[in-house]
Amino acid sequence: MRIILDSNETKYLIEKEIIIDPLVEYNDDEVFEILDKIRDVEIFYAQDSSISVQADELANIYGNIADKIQDMLPE
Repeated sequence: MRIILDSNETKYLIEKEIIIDPLVEYNDDEVFEILDKIRDVEIFYAQDSSISVQADELANIYGNIADKIQDMLPE
């Protein structure tokens, strides 16, 4: 499966050294590995979301990216 994200989503992932190539066909295991990395970043920011608006926003951004990729998976 190919993972297609917009440039803003890609930028956020690159900041955390999560590289997704839109031309690569990822198998399910690879997609789940990517999702795990993104969810780890989401959790990292969510832990500080009660004391920082920026952390809350970043947790939501990474959560939305992970949800978008999850929705791309065939059922």
